Amino acid sequence: MKKVLPSLSGADVSLRACVESTQSFGLFIKFLLVEVTLFYCLSFINGIEEHLGITPGNLIPSFKVWTLFTYALIDVHIWNLFRNWLFIFLAGRYVQPLWGDLELLLFYLITNTISGLWTTFMYLVSFMAVGNEQFLFETRVCGLAAFIGGVLVALKQLLPEEVISSLPFLHIRVKHLPFTAVIVCLLMTLLNITSAPTLLLLINGVLVSWIYLRFYQLHTSTRGDLSDGFTFASFFPEIAQPIVAVVANGVHAGFVKVGLCRKMVRRYELGGGVTGSGGGGSTNTLTLQMTPAERADNQRRRDLAIKALGKRLEQGSTLGGHSVGLGSSGSSASSSLGGLSSASGIRSPPEWPTIGGVDSGAGAVVSGGLTKNGSGSGASAAPLDSVVVDSSSA
Repeated sequence: MKKVLPSLSGADVSLRACVESTQSFGLFIKFLLVEVTLFYCLSFINGIEEHLGITPGNLIPSFKVWTLFTYALIDVHIWNLFRNWLFIFLAGRYVQPLWGDLELLLFYLITNTISGLWTTFMYLVSFMAVGNEQFLFETRVCGLAAFIGGVLVALKQLLPEEVISSLPFLHIRVKHLPFTAVIVCLLMTLLNITSAPTLLLLINGVLVSWIYLRFYQLHTSTRGDLSDGFTFASFFPEIAQPIVAVVANGVHAGFVKVGLCRKMVRRYELGGGVTGSGGGGSTNTLTLQMTPAERADNQRRRDLAIKALGKRLEQGSTLGGHSVGLGSSGSSASSSLGGLSSASGIRSPPEWPTIGGVDSGAGAVVSGGLTKNGSGSGASAAPLDSVVVDSSSA
């Protein structure tokens, strides 16, 4: 058990501990927990799914717009209620502290509403293709699967390298969870364990949430997440990523041309200068500084990496057969998720690749940007210009 779930080693997983942990959750998470529990109790009323769930043939003609907001809360099985609790707890534990209640509420509404509309549209297309009226009037779209898919994508963005399973034959990290969840749900659908609407909601939830987080989520001065580890191809196994990347980049380029999607750019401030060294010589310094939003995103990722390293050190893990320790003289930085403290003297690699052949040589220092230093000391940078780097990867 310790190998499969190392993060639960020594944890108190009793009912009392779970209830006490909700005290630190935000208002939206608490409200969502109460809602899914209340609506599960309402599911015992006959015909409640017809009134609160989405029926593809009645959504537009009958103008049942409210079902777009209530369908996600209706689940008729007790194990679905436990599943919903689990992922709401994960959202409250890892996502809400970073985003806040309002951003998480917006994420919930966007993911569920658009996924519900898109699933309804898929059933309408299926009816037009085969002429089966069951797709329109006997199908009930309900459940929290779309939001669960969105939570998995958010966890992939925030904690991509966290280990879920470290068995020799099964090594799963958080970044693998969206693809794994879709495959498991597909198998359960083929075995008639779960319904087809649940599978479609999960897939659409993953797609909608990724599009929102990748291109549209508002940060301090930018939108979206341009990191190379959050591309669409990164959701697939490594062997399939090159093929998926070609297709995804082609689709993205087409959307940019027709105006459905904006072109992604990375903007840097360029600075440089000439300073004297201790021996009377001179050295050139070239500095590429990231925007405040990118620096904040990098700091968040470094904090998460330091927290994960701290957990592994506490469990007595070793890297390459040697124990890894944190410097005792460095200043401490606390993670925004767990409050664990560790030395901040660990240097992290730059988030973005080098530009125009500039790469950090010996003695180069990364501090909120990309810097190339010479052999002199006491360098000072003078502002020169700015550089914009286009990114074509979706």
